[in-house]
Amino acid sequence: MPFPYRKIIGAAAMGAILSLSGVASAAGFGYVPTSIPVPPGTPGGFNRIVTVQTVVPTSNHFVTVAARVAGSPVRVVVPPHAFSGRVQIVVTQPDLAVVTDGVQHLHFRGWRAIAGVGVSVVTPTGHLDLKKFLKPITVIILNRRIRPDDRMVEWNAHGRFFPLPRWTTKYGVARRMFEVDPGFAVLMPPPALHHVTHHKSHR
Repeated sequence: MPFPYRKIIGAAAMGAILSLSGVASAAGFGYVPTSIPVPPGTPGGFNRIVTVQTVVPTSNHFVTVAARVAGSPVRVVVPPHAFSGRVQIVVTQPDLAVVTDGVQHLHFRGWRAIAGVGVSVVTPTGHLDLKKFLKPITVIILNRRIRPDDRMVEWNAHGRFFPLPRWTTKYGVARRMFEVDPGFAVLMPPPALHHVTHHKSHR
């Protein structure tokens, strides 16, 4: 039975495949990825790179990586000293149509993806950093169609699917703190289900 709310879906970076495709960087990092692997069974890809930004461990300031991903403004906020070494924050875009198709067999028949973003961390040697961050990173997705009845869930590094707390979404925004690189997407419920949950929320 489907949950009576929308959901945000996450896809962690693939743990079994650590080597990435990339090119040399002139910014002193030594490596810029051109593709990001994802766990088997995770729909939508989450491997089209939108932007890359270097974060240094000595910074005492928050770093915000901003991009427009799959039609939605996205902010990735990195606190000071979140990593022990220099890393690159890689923001990726999923194929929302494929995400929609992929969730139909997960008790979400009729739900449709309306936003999405992936976040990966890459080391100077060109490998995914799958260790737990020293401090949580925050991802913020802005979209006028996001509502408080949304639901955040995650596919972890093994492709497993987990629902997360409901308080991660409000009108127009979805926000999540995380400690291992994931990806996210927002699913819109079928019209009939959305009408039921919207009616209950205004009682």
